[in-house]
Amino acid sequence: MKSACVTPLYKGKGAHRESTSYRPIAGLTSLTKVLEKVLFFKLSSVVDALLNDEQHGFPAHRSCYTALSRFTQQIYYDIDGRNMRAGAVFVDFRKAYNSVNHDLLILKLIELNIDPNIVCLIKNYLDNSVFKIKSGKNTSEYYYDPAGVPQGSTIACLPFCLYINDICKLITSNNTLYADDEAIYTANQDPNIIVSTLQIELTNVSDWCKDNLVSLNETKTEWMFFHKANDTNIGTIPPLMLEGREIRRVMKFKYLGVSGP
Repeated sequence: MKSACVTPLYKGKGAHRESTSYRPIAGLTSLTKVLEKVLFFKLSSVVDALLNDEQHGFPAHRSCYTALSRFTQQIYYDIDGRNMRAGAVFVDFRKAYNSVNHDLLILKLIELNIDPNIVCLIKNYLDNSVFKIKSGKNTSEYYYDPAGVPQGSTIACLPFCLYINDICKLITSNNTLYADDEAIYTANQDPNIIVSTLQIELTNVSDWCKDNLVSLNETKTEWMFFHKANDTNIGTIPPLMLEGREIRRVMKFKYLGVSGP
């Protein structure tokens, strides 16, 4: 019941020969799926009460629609003021679900005062799991999975959301989190203050990633600057940096499946 058959699913972009262009979907046995469904309904109410208000990827009555609504409405509200501008950085985590460290996760669960029986159950669920990879007619041998949560699993989102939950405590600006899709945004009349604020937030997120063994994807982390169409007296907008590398400023970004300026 701890074995999974992983099928690589093409993300729709990137080179077909690159492993990073595929998302690993874990296929589980029918009995495991039934057990996971039962556990999901038993644990969901416990996890729901512990998640930050910024998390939209799991709590009841939350979805990508609520995340998009909160983000867009806040940006529109911010730039509606006199000479107001806004900036948003879209943080991309590299293989976030595969980076969950089991020992750190258990420590986080204990710190949240979750029932020890639930902690033991999640630990047992994650420990000593194995997987094989199937591509077409070819199937690999079984491999031990020392970290991460299986993508495609019903219950996998619960430990992941709890693992990333405390990142919101480091961010003082507006932020919206949908599973591992993080958007941080702020507003001011001065573009320099906007970039300075986002720089501080991005540095804090980078430090969190180092402490929690999660990697940021510098090439896919991008940011946008928002202003009114008739606002032409902006001046020079300073760059936003991450680990000594300039973050690409874009005019359009596809956030949670929706693309627009």
